Amino acid sequence: MAKKISSTEKDLSERQQKALAILDVIRRGGPLAKTDISKATEINIVTVSSYVDHFIELGLVVEKGLGHSTGGRIPTLIDLNRQSGFVVGIGWTLTDLCGVVTDLSGTIIHQQRIPKPTVINEDIVRQMIEFTEQLMSAGKIDPKKVRGIGVGIPGIIDEEGHRIHWPHPPVGSADIFLNVSLRDSFEQRFGIPAMVLNDADAAVFGEKWFSTEYDREYMLYMYSGVSCGIIIDGKVYGGRDGWAGELGIYNRRAPQETLEKMKPGLGRWDTDLSIVAMTRKAIEGGAQSAVTEIVGGDLNKLDFRVVLQAAEKGDAVALDQIRKGGEAYGKKNAFLENLLNPELIVIGGGIEIAKHLLLDTIRETVKDWAFEEATQSLKIIPSRLGDSAIAIGAACLMIRNIYMEV
Repeated sequence: MAKKISSTEKDLSERQQKALAILDVIRRGGPLAKTDISKATEINIVTVSSYVDHFIELGLVVEKGLGHSTGGRIPTLIDLNRQSGFVVGIGWTLTDLCGVVTDLSGTIIHQQRIPKPTVINEDIVRQMIEFTEQLMSAGKIDPKKVRGIGVGIPGIIDEEGHRIHWPHPPVGSADIFLNVSLRDSFEQRFGIPAMVLNDADAAVFGEKWFSTEYDREYMLYMYSGVSCGIIIDGKVYGGRDGWAGELGIYNRRAPQETLEKMKPGLGRWDTDLSIVAMTRKAIEGGAQSAVTEIVGGDLNKLDFRVVLQAAEKGDAVALDQIRKGGEAYGKKNAFLENLLNPELIVIGGGIEIAKHLLLDTIRETVKDWAFEEATQSLKIIPSRLGDSAIAIGAACLMIRNIYMEV
């Protein structure tokens, strides 16, 4: 049976912390001399040399040329052996399943998408396993060199109870429970470590992994209007049971009308911040909009991209609904800024494609509603990884665990 691993960074041993720090510095800056690794990690050179020699024996890093001498012995440069292993990452986006195969630096070797299952039941386990097999085959890699599988999925994940819970909204009209362990299913099928984690947690880690501002220790990834991934002290924060980050409160016994009224404040939102629903309501109420022409008079074809298309043409109705959605969302971000004081908020989950049309309003609203002191150094940016963030982040979290366990 493959070793059980965690998606959190609780209770890391000193050895795990040092291995992770050394390998991450090599990944980001290699090839590097051991002295440079020591300076970057603040780990003494003797310890760095011991770890690096061990990594070379495992084939995880390689000696790669010579550096420049400052008067003494010419240093040997160390780099990550990226092709020494591969990982698979799978992410549930708003519209499909995104899968990636990466090397041990997180560089994508192969990426593929398939339609997301329309019926949520135990059969999705089989579908996801088959998708993983397709990824490995299409990526043209040696299956024996696949070191792990990461899966980012929406919902509340209870691995101990072997259950995933999707509370409505935004998924369906009633609560859905998947009473089977995805992790165990993957590990039994492939015989390698697997992890299953919340989509927003995967995405926030992926954004940090590839960020040019990787020293950011406090950041949020806002997964549309549904949930958020949290990094505190440089680590993914999942709370006591790994469920932290769900945006809003929810009562499954409450009438739908009550839930709708709560959305702008404490309620769980639609993934598009209700912008599409508000646009439809305005048009059905008699407002003249370019949206009607774009969808050929069929409002059933109305989606978030159509609203953006109309807004880019200067359509007043579309711009007004985007502004309203951005203001409401900005207030929720302001609340989280006051509560958690992150230095970076990444807007993702699909709504980042609106770019300045939405982000400008969010930034202005956060500045208006958060404490002035909290926003002085705050940056709010769109997701760099787009809707691949979940799959990439799940893969990179698996790589992080590989780094720790060598």
